[in-house]
Amino acid sequence: MSNQKITYPDYGSRAMRVLDALTPINGVAAPAINATFIGQKYIDTVAKNVYVSIAVGSEVPANDWTLTGVTPATIAADIADLVAAVALKAALPANGNTAPTTNAEFLGQLYVDTVAEKVYISVAVGSDTPADDWVNYDGAIEALEPKNGNTAPTTNAEFLGQLYVDTVAEKVYISVAVGSDTPADDWVNYDGAIASLSSSIEALEPVSSAVAPAVNAKFLGQIHIDTATPAAYIAVAVGSATPADDWKKLEFVVGQ
Repeated sequence: MSNQKITYPDYGSRAMRVLDALTPINGVAAPAINATFIGQKYIDTVAKNVYVSIAVGSEVPANDWTLTGVTPATIAADIADLVAAVALKAALPANGNTAPTTNAEFLGQLYVDTVAEKVYISVAVGSDTPADDWVNYDGAIEALEPKNGNTAPTTNAEFLGQLYVDTVAEKVYISVAVGSDTPADDWVNYDGAIASLSSSIEALEPVSSAVAPAVNAKFLGQIHIDTATPAAYIAVAVGSATPADDWKKLEFVVGQ
């Protein structure tokens, strides 16, 4: 019988050392003890200051530490800047002279191919093949730039949700069908649509907020981006008693 001794590594103590390195120590004043390792964090819970160790074993323990510029105020400011940046990106589509070749930064991001005049929206983030993050809206440029004429529409719509402006009667029509035997049946007019479109910018650029839409849509087909979730919504009604009922969350299934 062998007397060989088998020794197993003490993974538990190793894990604790890693945990100690990742968990800041704290106190009610600036640190007055030596740091255990360089890069250790210390939080003064009263002054709300964060310290990091730059030395170990100094004769004066306080010399092991330096005060960082991280405070609750700076963290709040950084978060505010981040929210503003995300909201701006949600409102202003990215663009290029080809279809998107890089990953989307967030769900619901818009991208315009300025050469092919196609619009894409992101349905995923971080796909191995960046193009898989995006789906193309067929005819999206036409959807964003209404057709117009000096009478009510007399030709078939090209796609559902297409807009048409009668520039003489100042009426706006939206397509609810495609290919009707009587072309006019493709279209419905919404009363007061000119007034509801306070500016062409509102029709061309999605509105955004940090929550799901909680106010009534201004027009059918309006896009709202929830920058916090993130998610995209489209208006399917206008003036519902419960504003949220005006909106439907966009769900995209790639490949279908």
